[in-house]
Amino acid sequence: MIKAVIVEDELLVANHIKIILLKEDIEVIDIVDNVKEAENLISTNPDFFLLDIRLFENSSGIEIGEKLNKLNIPFIYITANNEMSVIKKAVATNPQTYISKPFNERDVLAALELLKIKLNNKRYLQIMTTKGKINIPEQTILYCEANGSYVDVVTENHKYTQRTTL
Repeated sequence: MIKAVIVEDELLVANHIKIILLKEDIEVIDIVDNVKEAENLISTNPDFFLLDIRLFENSSGIEIGEKLNKLNIPFIYITANNEMSVIKKAVATNPQTYISKPFNERDVLAALELLKIKLNNKRYLQIMTTKGKINIPEQTILYCEANGSYVDVVTENHKYTQRTTL
């Protein structure tokens, strides 16, 4: 099952999105309204995030988008913001797509179909760590190395160790 996190500060909008996702058999891990809580949910290994760009207290979904992009976690922006400078910043974070508010269910469904194609084309290596299961996109793996009864999986930014044979 595909898992998502919704980062949206308008409760009615967040609940509307959640209903659409549930109809599509997408599990909603959580709905949060700020950058800090969204960052904390990265460790739950969602398949993607839905991000509002403008959140409470002048915080920005673009901050989260930058982090997700570095971690190769897909995300979709949903926003009423149409300022060209903001759109350029958002596009630079490499979102899967961008949905403008007000949106209808078909807008979200179209974005989800695009995302599902991309998710199905991505291959992952799932390993078990002390922090739980982690899906590592295959394209980010530099090499795997046998280390006794452990295997080290090395990416550009991290080294993961799992108790298994190569």
